[in-house]
Amino acid sequence: MSSNTVSTAEFFSRVLTCKEFARNEKNDFPTLKYSQILDVAAEQFFGYKKFHLIKAEYRKKIDGAALVSESGTAKCPICDLTFSPQDQSDVSEHRKIHERFDKYYLATSYAPAGYAERESLKANAHKLLKNEDTDTEIAHWEIIFRSWFDRSLSSAIRGGFGLKHPEYQEYCSMVVSDLSPKPACINRLIEKFGTQPGVIPAGQTFWSP
Repeated sequence: MSSNTVSTAEFFSRVLTCKEFARNEKNDFPTLKYSQILDVAAEQFFGYKKFHLIKAEYRKKIDGAALVSESGTAKCPICDLTFSPQDQSDVSEHRKIHERFDKYYLATSYAPAGYAERESLKANAHKLLKNEDTDTEIAHWEIIFRSWFDRSLSSAIRGGFGLKHPEYQEYCSMVVSDLSPKPACINRLIEKFGTQPGVIPAGQTFWSP
């Protein structure tokens, strides 16, 4: 989990805390509007005079998470979105997508690896698959499965259905039987993960609802 993810997720949790308080405690503040109860929560729990200041700080944290290249293009290492920081519609889209990743992390305590990390691990695992004993081969296939899982999960989070995505063990059961060519350890992999052929089309690794 990167420090940026913890930082943005922390601020998103503050937003959620204030909203939950405003929903649950509205009867205790009969003369206040919902927005005013949000302000009460912001000051009571986090020392902010207004709720919108927490929202503004959260947006600032999201914007700061992206890395800007020399060409001016920004890429977020958390949600993998590439966008133009000069284009307000792009910035808004990044904030929306990034919030979905923070929501998923707060719900599951898991953050999928970003593109660069996934591809590096997968490439190294493929290199090491050759001339290995069965146990080591299984371990390297698990690294590949994990990179596929994180890529599929990231896509699901961006699409707004991350919490519906199968967990790692179940996901592996959906891809293992369709490996081609079949690895020498295929029976051991099926024994470890089970098999659910046809849920994810053969030759693909992305799950969709």
